[in-house]
Amino acid sequence: MGHGRAMARAQAHFEDSGRPLLRSAVAWVTLLALTATTAACARKTADLTEQQARMRAEEIAQQAVAGMSPKPALRQHHYSSSGCTTEFGTAELDQVSVDYRLEGVPPSAARDLVRQARDAWVALGYKFQSKDSDGDWSDPAAAVFMHTRPDDFSLSAQNSITDRGTGDGIAYITVRSPCYPKPTESPSP
Repeated sequence: MGHGRAMARAQAHFEDSGRPLLRSAVAWVTLLALTATTAACARKTADLTEQQARMRAEEIAQQAVAGMSPKPALRQHHYSSSGCTTEFGTAELDQVSVDYRLEGVPPSAARDLVRQARDAWVALGYKFQSKDSDGDWSDPAAAVFMHTRPDDFSLSAQNSITDRGTGDGIAYITVRSPCYPKPTESPSP
């Protein structure tokens, strides 16, 4: 429901109640909520272009593999630039998401590569997305979820199991940009 319709419904509900004080309180609370929503959404929008977001995603992935042993080859597995949905709904925003596959290493090294990516990002000052984001290292399919500061890119490293018996797998790194304004199209001459 749009902000305007929500405000109109709240006002209409109290128009008939004959309680002007309550009506004013509801109007102020609604106005404060809308202001907070707008401010929160604005904080989640980055001043980036798609090219800048893609370059930063590549840099973050390279930071993760720079000191790894065995040294994997970083291969882009998937790339998308698509509409960005925030907790407040879809806006006129885009977001870059890039998945990288770590290749050229034995499948038995995948879980350790995830840990090495985690350690590299921690050393760079990147933060865990939540208290449960630091992977269950007893699980062969360990995964970590982090984000950069101050630019707020989302990062994950995970082991996709290919052999349950041995825990062998393929390590992946995913980097997702913060939301940024969609490019404006220039009018045709």
